[in-house]
Amino acid sequence: MIASGSTGPEVEKMLFFDSVTVNAMKQWRVVHLPIAFTLGFLTLLHVITVLMFGK
Repeated sequence: MIASGSTGPEVEKMLFFDSVTVNAMKQWRVVHLPIAFTLGFLTLLHVITVLMFGK
């Protein structure tokens, strides 16, 4: 970043926002993965029951 002409404070600001973004994405995964797995399981269960009991 410094080689591209950014000053010290600009580089620090960019790195700070990058670290905040990474932490936010880690927290999002903690919330999103259980919801996605539950939805996938319910979808699979629905398909199986439709195939078993559908006419």
